Amino acid sequence: MWRSLVAGLLLAGVLVGCGGSGAGGSGEEAGGGDGSRLSRRGYERAVAQIVESRPVREAERLFYRLAAGDVTAAECRAETGRFVRDVGSGIDAVAKLNPPAEVAGLHARFLIAARGTERKLRRLAEDVSAGNVRCGPQWNSRAYGLPSTDRAVAILAEYARRGYRIAINGE
Repeated sequence: MWRSLVAGLLLAGVLVGCGGSGAGGSGEEAGGGDGSRLSRRGYERAVAQIVESRPVREAERLFYRLAAGDVTAAECRAETGRFVRDVGSGIDAVAKLNPPAEVAGLHARFLIAARGTERKLRRLAEDVSAGNVRCGPQWNSRAYGLPSTDRAVAILAEYARRGYRIAINGE
């Protein structure tokens, strides 16, 4: 489930979504600079690139490290900041995609949910920087199971019901 968030947020985001964007390349994969929409296959490929991008993979690694508390206080501050930036990069990459018309509404709803999670994670990073939250169980309780993340995951399930093979929806 966390990979779903990071990927979208991480699409984006999530995932993630998630160089930065992982969505570069041909016009079809990036959504075209000419305003053209991605095909279903192009969209699926673009999302897969974001999910496998360095920021999304790094955010996933950092999540587990920070949630476990296997870091010093200084590392917790620095790595939480990096985690939030990587999640934001994934979401930004997803936001740049021009999805097929049939899933444009899902894409927009996903981005709203993902940005909600990103805001919560930014507040968490501020609290970590202020010394109000430590990595480990306290950090995990603030980063995991957010209602906005649950909404994003539910939207990913809608993609699957419409036959989209998004790398993060269990396909």
